[in-house]
Amino acid sequence: MSEFSESYHLVGSVAESVELVRRAGRRGFVLPENDRFTCVIVDQPDAGADPALLAMNRGLLLHYHYGEDHGVWIALYEDSSPATQLRLEWGPDFEGDRQSLSEFDAAPWIERGLLDELRAARLKKIVATLTEGSHSELGPAAARLLGLEHFEHLACAATTVSRGPWDHVQRRIRHRFPDAIEVTT
Repeated sequence: MSEFSESYHLVGSVAESVELVRRAGRRGFVLPENDRFTCVIVDQPDAGADPALLAMNRGLLLHYHYGEDHGVWIALYEDSSPATQLRLEWGPDFEGDRQSLSEFDAAPWIERGLLDELRAARLKKIVATLTEGSHSELGPAAARLLGLEHFEHLACAATTVSRGPWDHVQRRIRHRFPDAIEVTT
């Protein structure tokens, strides 16, 4: 079975992330990540960016969505509006359709201080050289170049088969991340 991962990464503090989850009326976890990002996992009804969370966002927020056999999509939101997206697609869904394999504009990431020129150049190279076939290593590589630390084997949507019921998610998060902060509605 393919790995499917989905998480949010707020450019902000743990306290700001907790407040975002509460404003959205979601339950979830906030995972301290690094000096820039705080990882947010929410119990949301469907896969994809959660409209409730986005509507309550006040700042910069990344939505990381990865399918091992499909691709990686990292969307940048400023407040509730989409600012840009890094898209790398591979696998059988995209074979023969070279136009759909990748999309990346470094400028919005650099302008907002989320990438420096060196990391942007590395991402541009990945995008420019992407070919058909399996490239499951590129999702985690792109996330690391952006400075994300907690993104693998995490899922928000109840419709994600690998996620399972929320009580299973809670146990797995508490086990993997002892410093995780649980947010309830």
